Amino acid sequence: MKMMIRAAIALLALSVCAPILAAGPTGLAITAPAGSVPSQAMTYDDGTGKAQVVRAANPLPITAVRNDAPMTLALANTPATAKTVANGGYYSLAQSCSAYGTVTFRQIGPDGSTPMTIVAKTSADVTVWPIAAGAVVDVTLSGTTACNVTLSRVS
Repeated sequence: MKMMIRAAIALLALSVCAPILAAGPTGLAITAPAGSVPSQAMTYDDGTGKAQVVRAANPLPITAVRNDAPMTLALANTPATAKTVANGGYYSLAQSCSAYGTVTFRQIGPDGSTPMTIVAKTSADVTVWPIAAGAVVDVTLSGTTACNVTLSRVS
């Protein structure tokens, strides 16, 4: 009796799984260009829809995304909107005004809305600060004239 029950369960499982296995994998198929790709080769799409085999003469294309362009935080005495620092590292904060009041460099706090003062400057100079990737920074100007402020990554 046990043998018949086991056989019935096996037949039931086979009848459910067989059509699924026969259909093969679903989704996007990877096709070898002209059949030249070995069965275990790493390939990538070269942008034209053709598979390229990774080898010494044709390495896997890897591009580091970096945005180290200087960020303008204030121009002509008008503060810009808050900027997001793409890459962490050391940044130089440089400001130049024809008349100084206070230039306040701020970072948005962990709650996502409260600005925290990093430094308040009252004269022209350049200061280097470590800033984490993803930090949101801005400046406020008070009593300044023709003030320009930039933030540039130095390392």
